[in-house]
Amino acid sequence: MSDKNQRVSVTLSREMLEQIRQLAEAEHRTLSSQIAYELSKVLAERTLRESDVEAGPADETPGK
Repeated sequence: MSDKNQRVSVTLSREMLEQIRQLAEAEHRTLSSQIAYELSKVLAERTLRESDVEAGPADETPGK
């Protein structure tokens, strides 16, 4: 078997194909949720940093 370009034929039942599709869909939802969560964390952190910069140091008293 020295031919690396050898083809393999596989036959899958409709049930197996449906299970694969469902698993792929579930994995996609999981990854999408993780990505959305990480993005929301980054955006929240950035928003907090930007609001801290705009507000200035917390110990400054107006009128000094």
